[in-house]
Amino acid sequence: YLKQHLPHFPTSMELHGFYCMALKINYQHEQADQCYRELMAKFRVPVPFQVMYETYLPRLYASNAQIDAVREDFARSLEGFIQKKLRIDAMQITNHPLFALAYHHRDNKQLLQLYTRMLRSCAPELNYVAPHCKVAAVQPKEGVRIGFASRHMHNHSVGRCYRNVMMTLAQQPGFSVTLFNIANVVD
Repeated sequence: YLKQHLPHFPTSMELHGFYCMALKINYQHEQADQCYRELMAKFRVPVPFQVMYETYLPRLYASNAQIDAVREDFARSLEGFIQKKLRIDAMQITNHPLFALAYHHRDNKQLLQLYTRMLRSCAPELNYVAPHCKVAAVQPKEGVRIGFASRHMHNHSVGRCYRNVMMTLAQQPGFSVTLFNIANVVD
């Protein structure tokens, strides 16, 4: 549908971008990458779209080799954003690819650290530390305060997964644990 209508909107970066993402989401990776290269050559592509496109991770893979190749591309894109010193408002980051990494059955630590470096580089407002949170301001006798905010801490898979972690931390003498239940469900 999008492909049929693109000739009618030759100056719409947004519509052409939707088409690139549709191709990528539908596992037409070669066509998607060709479309993206054309998009980058033809338009001034906003950084949020570049981040969304280049960090999108598919949900299904044909082989372990494909997983490894996707992870290498992901890392290369993150490093490229850092090197280009691109700027993005943190509120404009709409794609959160990290969830898909959990299904790769690989050690994700380096990719998570690289993603964090990219975010901190591209969205410097994420580096802000409130004065009361700085190391010198923390008084050791209070212990470490940990807050969990979720709307899924009831009879839900997330609640079942993290409830024991929260209870174990709460029983440790050096921690003060608070749950912010933002759901209308209490069980």
